[in-house]
Amino acid sequence: MSLQRGRGRLAFFLLAVFLALNAFGQAPTLVWAKNVGGRLFSVDAQTNCYTSSNGLVIKVSGSGELLQTNILSDRPGLALRDATGNFYFAGLLPGQFYGEGYHYDDPACFLLKYSADGTLVSSNSFGPVGNLRADGDGPNFTFGDLQLDSDGNAYVAYWFPITTHSHNSYASKLNVSGSNVWTSLLPQASGPFDAFRGAVRFGPISPTGVYAIEYVVNAGRSYATLSRFDNAGVATVVTGWVA
Repeated sequence: MSLQRGRGRLAFFLLAVFLALNAFGQAPTLVWAKNVGGRLFSVDAQTNCYTSSNGLVIKVSGSGELLQTNILSDRPGLALRDATGNFYFAGLLPGQFYGEGYHYDDPACFLLKYSADGTLVSSNSFGPVGNLRADGDGPNFTFGDLQLDSDGNAYVAYWFPITTHSHNSYASKLNVSGSNVWTSLLPQASGPFDAFRGAVRFGPISPTGVYAIEYVVNAGRSYATLSRFDNAGVATVVTGWVA
């Protein structure tokens, strides 16, 4: 997406917001704001908010009071909380540095499940084996999403570069005990992507299938591919876009 096109879309968005405010009245009054340096990932029935910064989880009350801080892991990753209060954390292991990247004899990722009182319920591994390219002081690896279906199965989306011109995006399904059911490569738009920037996100999720989208920005153009994974992890492309 060009800068000019991006500014145009931003202006359109701001105009839409302005028109909406005029149509429906003034914007709601800000009740409180709290800088916790994390990503909001859950709100419970009592309107308590849960934010995470990698493995650090911060609980904030509905009135903005800091209630609790817990450490699920000291590794980078994503946190999730289910309807009964259990916590999940998908993280990346450090790997062994070999000069150009990090090597993994075993799967590079792990999924932790904690009960509401903080007791570790399960810990299982998944993800790539072999070499990951370096990015600063760690592997070049990004978690895109972590979600649950109605049966309690967990789905993790992630991507990492293979070369300077290519990348792979994956989705993994882990069952209620944390065992890896399947890991599948996301279909993607044709490359090469010399300067890959993008995201991997899940759409509707059910025990019988899951939708995932890969979004890529490269050389001023945007590419998106929507796929559906069946219960066995077989992917079918639903549609794709180029802008």
